[in-house]
Amino acid sequence: MYLCVSLLKKEYSSIQIVNMRMIVGFIFNSFFCKINDISIYSKEAPYLKLLILRGLLGGISMTCVFTCLTLMKISDGVVMINTNPIWTNFLAICFLGEHFSKKSLLFCLVSFIGIVFVSRPSFLFDSSEN
Repeated sequence: MYLCVSLLKKEYSSIQIVNMRMIVGFIFNSFFCKINDISIYSKEAPYLKLLILRGLLGGISMTCVFTCLTLMKISDGVVMINTNPIWTNFLAICFLGEHFSKKSLLFCLVSFIGIVFVSRPSFLFDSSEN
C-alpha cells in the first residue's frame, strides 16, 4: 500500500487516494456482506453512531497517513506510521485505565528509542549528510 501511494503521489493528491481507497473498500465490503447475508447497517442507533464515528476517524487517519507519505520519504513515513502500537498502549493506559507491567512499559520505551534512531530526526541528530 505504501509503495502504491508513493507512486501515485506525483499525479494525485492524498485526498483523492484516500477517497478511492474508501470507495473500493466499501464496494468490496458490501459485496462480502451481500454474499454472506450480513446486514450492512445496524438497526440500533448507538451502534450506528459508533460505526459512523469509526468511519469518520478512519478516513481522517488514512488522510493523515497518505499525506505523511506524500510529504516525506517513504522510508521515514513508514517508520513514523508504524508507531501505532506504542501510542495505542499509552492511550489505553490514559483513557481505558489499563494496567501494564513494568516489562511492557520498558519494551514500549525501547521501541520508541529504536524508532528515533531509525528515523534520525534532524533536531536530535546532525542534519548534514556524510
